[in-house]
Amino acid sequence: MRRDTDLEATLVAKYAALSPLLNERARRLWAAAESAAIGYGGDAVVSSATGLSRTTIKSGRRELTDGGAPAGRLRRAGAGRPPIESRQPGLTAAAFAVAAIRQWWTTMGRRAYPAATALYITADAGGSNGYRSRAWKAGLQRLADDLRLTIHVSHFPPGTSKWNKIEHQLFCHLTENWRGRTLVTFETLAALVGHTQTATGLRVKAKLDKRGYKTGVVVTPAEMRALAIDPHQFHGDWNYAVRPRAT
Repeated sequence: MRRDTDLEATLVAKYAALSPLLNERARRLWAAAESAAIGYGGDAVVSSATGLSRTTIKSGRRELTDGGAPAGRLRRAGAGRPPIESRQPGLTAAAFAVAAIRQWWTTMGRRAYPAATALYITADAGGSNGYRSRAWKAGLQRLADDLRLTIHVSHFPPGTSKWNKIEHQLFCHLTENWRGRTLVTFETLAALVGHTQTATGLRVKAKLDKRGYKTGVVVTPAEMRALAIDPHQFHGDWNYAVRPRAT
């Protein structure tokens, strides 16, 4: 099926508008309905536009056909992966994203951009650096205060992280470098990433962060009101600036 960029753009716009209003089951049923309407190759098109896996879309089509999960359930009884928190305790509550930015600025960014007065960060819409995460925003405020830099943030709309051109330009080389290797430890992964380079000048540096991060951190409404965050006029929930507060 020839790629239809206009169709994909329409699906992206639909998904960005609907996704925050839908639960998991409604999202896969909507994706399945769109795929069925497209016909041959619909799963691939919808998957590319939304980031949902083809397996999820196929499951949605089966539910549309046979009635699916009982009302009130997101999955059939016993379906779904075990929560990530049960497999890797503390992972979901650790907001180490800000610590990674601080590490980059301290070791590389400051030397590369000594005259900088601001940072511009693109981030996904969910996870530890999601646009709804209070811990993420509070951490950025502390970083802005410490560095005396204004931090501008733009979140990719739900399902559109594939728009991140930097990831595409980098990860193809990372995966090529570790192809055929067994990634049995974090140390192995960090070493392979850190030795990635290309003939055109790309040089990758990687450092394994072994520090522990507090879990279950609660940011109160009062603390949120004290943050110096300026939402942009266009989708201020996804685009905003964090200003350093007066000392």
